[in-house]
Amino acid sequence: MALQKDILKLALKDAFKESLNVLAAYPGLDSKLTQAAEVFSEKASTAVDIYIKSATIIIPPGQAAGSITTTTPSPPAIIS
Repeated sequence: MALQKDILKLALKDAFKESLNVLAAYPGLDSKLTQAAEVFSEKASTAVDIYIKSATIIIPPGQAAGSITTTTPSPPAIIS
């Protein structure tokens, strides 16, 4: 299953904008905050996506895998 980067990007953008609400009282900053949130969410969501995909998953022996139980570690699986 592919990661849905757009969901993460939107959540990061909203979190960034909410964290900067203390500056909202200053006139003219709204468009700059929106622009900064766009840049932050794009870069942060890409970084998180790359980080998650860098994981190597190995199922240890004795774990249920479908209808069987593993007897040796699985070969490494890479998330794509």
